[in-house]
Amino acid sequence: AERTTLSSAVGEWAKIWPLHTLIRAMGAFFVRRHSGNALYRRVLERYIHMATREGVCQAVFLEGGLSRDGGLQKPKLGLIDYMLRQFDLTADRDIVFIPVGINYDRTLEDRSLIRALDPTSEKRSWWFVFRTTAGFIWRSLLLMVLSRWRRYVYACVNFGDPLSIKAYCRDRNLNFSMLERPERFQEVQKLSQELMQGIASVVPILPVSLVSTVFLEDMVTEMDILEIEARSNRLIKKLKDKGAPILESSRSTKAHAIADAVDIMLLRRMISRNGDRFKVMPEEKTLLAYYANAIGHWR
Repeated sequence: AERTTLSSAVGEWAKIWPLHTLIRAMGAFFVRRHSGNALYRRVLERYIHMATREGVCQAVFLEGGLSRDGGLQKPKLGLIDYMLRQFDLTADRDIVFIPVGINYDRTLEDRSLIRALDPTSEKRSWWFVFRTTAGFIWRSLLLMVLSRWRRYVYACVNFGDPLSIKAYCRDRNLNFSMLERPERFQEVQKLSQELMQGIASVVPILPVSLVSTVFLEDMVTEMDILEIEARSNRLIKKLKDKGAPILESSRSTKAHAIADAVDIMLLRRMISRNGDRFKVMPEEKTLLAYYANAIGHWR
């Protein structure tokens, strides 16, 4: 992290002041994802090929954008193809892909992403965005003054086994640079699917995803914290038996994490409270599913 420059492609949505300055300072370059300009595509291809050949460490978002439903998406092939279509097995340095799985207990734009799935929803105005953002900042500051502000529980990253392209090509007697476009894209798709499997196998299991899954499995029953913990522990055991990456911790630490997840979900009105028992808010089923889908490939 301290010795390597990380480069990544970012959509034009980020070209707003002052966000674009921060993102560019972090090593990103902006991409017109839906551009049909042949010259632009050619220049972009050459840029990525040269950066790859010179050994620039690149973050490639295989899904091509943010997940709208919380689950893993199908891979996009463009950037991987740019890296490999002129790759020389004998002269070029090796390309090594490292699968990275990321999960969050709170995604700030979750409701906006879910809303984008509804084609009938009206586009939010700039005034609504400004008012909502200002309200969020004001409430957070007020909670800090009252000593009631709390962190958003966990964000976690996990790394999979590296995949060497030279070894991959040798094992399959494959040379991307010698293939015509249709055959090359088929092979790029196979590679991308293998990388997505590597990513899926290291997506961390986090408390909000666990508790959301527990509530979705039984949306009718009101549960106290002990029942939620018991059901979460049974789910953890089931996921662990399947090889899911779960942080090993003591029973007290695990219980504390589950209780924190319940508190956050209660604060966000994903669930309701009746005395010492909790139940799903029916209108927030989609939001619960968003977080449960992050580990849905393990179920």
